[in-house]
Formats: sequence, C-alpha cells, structure tokens
Amino acid sequence: METRQDAALNAFTQRSLEEISSKLYDTPYSAVRFAEILPVNTGYNPGAEAITWRLITQFGQADFIRDYSKDFARVDVAAGDNSNVVKGIGDSYSYSIQELRAAMLAGYGLSSAQAMAARDAIMRKIDSLAAVGESDYSITGFLNDSNIGSSTLTTGSVGNTWADKTGTEILADLETMYNDLKAAISDTGVDLRPNALVMPPSRGGYLKKRLPEVEMTVENFWLSNYPEFRGNLHEWVHASTAGAASATRSVMYRKDPALVEVAIPLPFTQHAPEKRNLAFVVNCEARTAGAINRYPVAATAMDGM
Repeated sequence: METRQDAALNAFTQRSLEEISSKLYDTPYSAVRFAEILPVNTGYNPGAEAITWRLITQFGQADFIRDYSKDFARVDVAAGDNSNVVKGIGDSYSYSIQELRAAMLAGYGLSSAQAMAARDAIMRKIDSLAAVGESDYSITGFLNDSNIGSSTLTTGSVGNTWADKTGTEILADLETMYNDLKAAISDTGVDLRPNALVMPPSRGGYLKKRLPEVEMTVENFWLSNYPEFRGNLHEWVHASTAGAASATRSVMYRKDPALVEVAIPLPFTQHAPEKRNLAFVVNCEARTAGAINRYPVAATAMDGM
C-alpha cells in the first residue's frame, strides 16, 4: 500500500520531470548540426518500419507540329520505388529515491543534467546517421551516399589541400563542383541548381583566404556571385572523415526538402518514469530513417581538400 510519503515523492518526481522536459525542448542541441544542414521531416507515422518514396523521372519533350496527321511527340514518366528503413534509438536515465528525498527536502527541483545527457546522446546519434549512416542497419548517410556525384580536386601550385592552396586555387575547387553539378543536371528539366556547401570544420576557415585579383575573400567573392549560398556554407564534423579512406570530404548540393531530408518519424521522447527497486528510471527514444536523398544527382562530393 502506498504511504503518504510515497505519494508525495511520486508527485514530486512527476512535477520535476515535467519541468525538466520543458527545459530540454528549450535548450539547443550541442554539437548537432543536421537540422541546419539538411531539411528535417517529422511528419511520418512513428509506427512506420520503413519509409517508401517514389522517384518520378520525366522524359521526352514537346516539339513543333510539322504534320497534323501524324503522331505528336510523346512524353511520359518513369517511377521507381525506394525504401529507407526506420530504426529506433533509445537510452535512459534515473534518479535514486534518496536523490528525490534530498531534492524535496531542500525545496529545489531535480537536476536536468542526466536528462540533457540522454537527449544529447540520442540527437548526436541521429546527427551521425544523417551524415554517414550505419551500414549494419542499412542506413545510408548523406555525405557518403554512393549515388551522389564525384568531383576531382584541382592541382595546386604547392599542394592540393586547402591549407596549401591559394585563395584562387580554392575558388577553382568550388567552381569545379558547381560546374560538375550544372553538367549533371542539365538534362533533368528540374531546378537542381546547388545552393549549399558542407565541409569539415577544419576547412571552413580557408574560405577567408583572399583573392588578390579582386581584393576579396574566397567566401565573400563566392557569395557575391552565388547569393543563394548565403547562410548555407556549413561545417559538419562528420565531413572530416566521410571521404574515401577516411579522407576529408566537402559536398555541394541543393538544399530543398523535395530533394533531400532527414526523416525522424519520432523525435526525442521521454516516457513516464518507472519505479525500479529504489530508483525511478526514465526511458527515452526516437526513430529515424537517416537521410533520404531523392535526387542524388543534385549533389557532388570532393575529397582530400
């Protein structure tokens, strides 16, 4: 039979955890970048075991009518179904009965440190899955998707890495990726022009190198010529080893929810506390399919910069 003290302790626990939950959703995730880099879709049913999407390709084109008695030019569509498996991610945290007694006696709420650690661990896992996936669970990442294009690093006068290259040579690498994408998408009939770049954190600073010809930094010159990239020059720690043989990798792509997204059918969720022995345990979970890349032709990767 529950004593009056037990009832008070349970009520205090519930109120404290509700307060912690509110704090969690108001606190930015540390070291998690996927939501800045890729569109996020939480609209899928949490019960889904897989997300199936259809890639529709249009082909054919209209032409002049030369003879009204003959068949006109034919257009059609081809559709292919693709599936991304959805996986659950979970962890938990707990408070001992004595921790709860002490907090109730002192008149302060429970520390949110354990809950924030549980939340951050799940969000970091989603961040990693969105970036590089996990082959053991059939989840493909955006950065190492084998279907995206590949651009060749240009040769520098001293070396090929951005640390050794001049601003002009770094700009040549960016132009190479941009032009490779233009060539790849020229026949699609869809607006797939790139508007975003993701690179390793160790490489972002090199965009501050100057272009002596125009007295501007690489970054400022690029944004002045391609303003659609403004706010979309991203750094992602997973890009540091996402390339072949764990090389650095930069990816230029079109950031558009119709083309690519991180699918999260169940965002971070805390369940009701469970009393186990002399502690309350809070289980946490999320469900994700990682990155869904519907038009991999709208992205190209360059390794080794």
